[in-house]
Amino acid sequence: MACALADARNFFDRRLVVTVTTSRHSLTFGVVDYWKPFDPYLDPVVRALLDCMDEGATVGHRAADAELVLFSVRGNEHTTASGTKVGFSGEPGHVPEHQAHWSIDSRYLARPNHLRFPHWAYQMTADSRTYEDPAATGDRFCNFMYSNPRCLMRNAFFEMLHAREPVEAIGTVYRNTEHPKLAPHQGKWFETKRAALGDYRFTIAFENEEIVGYTTEKLIDAWLANTVPIYWGNPAVAAEFPPDSYLSLYELGSMTKLVEAVLEAHHEPERYAQLAAANPFRTGRAQQVLADHRRSLQRFAGLVVDDAASHAKRRRASREVQLRAQARQLRIRVSKAIRS
Repeated sequence: MACALADARNFFDRRLVVTVTTSRHSLTFGVVDYWKPFDPYLDPVVRALLDCMDEGATVGHRAADAELVLFSVRGNEHTTASGTKVGFSGEPGHVPEHQAHWSIDSRYLARPNHLRFPHWAYQMTADSRTYEDPAATGDRFCNFMYSNPRCLMRNAFFEMLHAREPVEAIGTVYRNTEHPKLAPHQGKWFETKRAALGDYRFTIAFENEEIVGYTTEKLIDAWLANTVPIYWGNPAVAAEFPPDSYLSLYELGSMTKLVEAVLEAHHEPERYAQLAAANPFRTGRAQQVLADHRRSLQRFAGLVVDDAASHAKRRRASREVQLRAQARQLRIRVSKAIRS
């Protein structure tokens, strides 16, 4: 996409919107209530919407005046907008249904105005993450890399597995190992993370919360690093990724059985090789699912833009009728004043 956004890096700090003119119509496009710092060039949803419009965008107008508003869950500015509103959430919380005409999040909903675009697909697209098949896999046992200490399920599993076989905690939670590859770095964080995870045979890939449909980069980054994920978080994860490519609490039924399955795979080379070979990035399954999500996002964006343009056209026509009526009334009053 070759859409030119003036001062893109400061775009959202100034609470401005983009005015996009297309061959079919013109729209004012606002993006509000996102996290900071935020770069529209890297956002898959912004790019998908702009791809449905012509190139050449200029900055202007207030969010309240935008005819198409994309908002997330980090504020309430979108409530002032009168145009077509698209809610997006990559967080565990979903888009408030009463505040959006269209919604994009991780939920499975059979609604024509909703799109499931899971967090992992968003991150893969935003960061341009790719898979590289390594010449060799890591030889360390297992890592635990987290900075959020509030997930009790995740903490409990770490303690159970660590009691049986030492797990290297390389994040800030339970830290017991200083990993040299996590030293101050330059470039993209996920590349540094992938390099560190790649030293291990297993990665504890537990989500922050258990929510149907909510699969994040925690699972994906383990596969990208060619380590076997130990997973909990999305009970429906097998709908996208075959369960033979990770060790899942949902497949095994209890944390005790999950610990035993990890140790069995660690000590039996054939079992570990089966899990590693089933990595969906090695088989191509993950790339296929990601491509499907990206196509769905682009189709959905086209529906959103067409709907916004249709409503904007009707609002403009209504406004023109009102202005003509006001002008006619003004002419009548002026004429009466002159005659009197």
